[in-house]
Amino acid sequence: MGASVNQILDWFDRFDLDGSRHGRATRSTTNLNVDVTQVLSPTTIANVAYGETVQLGTLGNTWNSVPLDDLTRGVERLPGHRLRHVASARVAQWLPWEGALALSYRAYLDSWGIGAQSGEAKLSQRVWGGLTVRGNYRYHWQTAPGFFTTLSTPTATGYRTSDSDLARLHAQTIGGAVLVDLPLARRVRDLHVDIGYERYVRSDNLKIDVTTCGLGFLF
Repeated sequence: MGASVNQILDWFDRFDLDGSRHGRATRSTTNLNVDVTQVLSPTTIANVAYGETVQLGTLGNTWNSVPLDDLTRGVERLPGHRLRHVASARVAQWLPWEGALALSYRAYLDSWGIGAQSGEAKLSQRVWGGLTVRGNYRYHWQTAPGFFTTLSTPTATGYRTSDSDLARLHAQTIGGAVLVDLPLARRVRDLHVDIGYERYVRSDNLKIDVTTCGLGFLF
């Protein structure tokens, strides 16, 4: 069993839509997590977790804008409080041909009315010695808060945002990686190298190619 508490205090510049600076803005994030890991068999392990996060203060970046029907842009207005809940489950299975399959599911809900679900699968296979290849696929779906809009009016009051990350959407990620562990000296056990690539595609036509490279020593 595990538990953790995290506290983050942000202090950052406040800008308007014209780029002018207006002092400082602050944000507080308090996070609590609990989890349980259980060995189900000699080759199977499972984990369930729950996390709760409370955010207070300026929860936007201060310069996000909202399109208005008079062809101008207005400021984004977000609540000053956000309560976020996350529950997740993971299962990892060792495969008899020196491979491993990991499956995970994540459910999310917050006080702004955003709900989300994500599922991911990772398959790793040892090819020879310290050489391993890995493939992964992830699907994500989310709803939008009630104050999301793509067009507002200059006289509108209340909360509003046009942030595409808060819109109703679904996204897919597919990728792979090559991992190599090279034996070195007795005290420095291995040199670890991994090179990966992922393709991220979202329903609002956002497409991202991500390439990663890691280098490290295992002691």
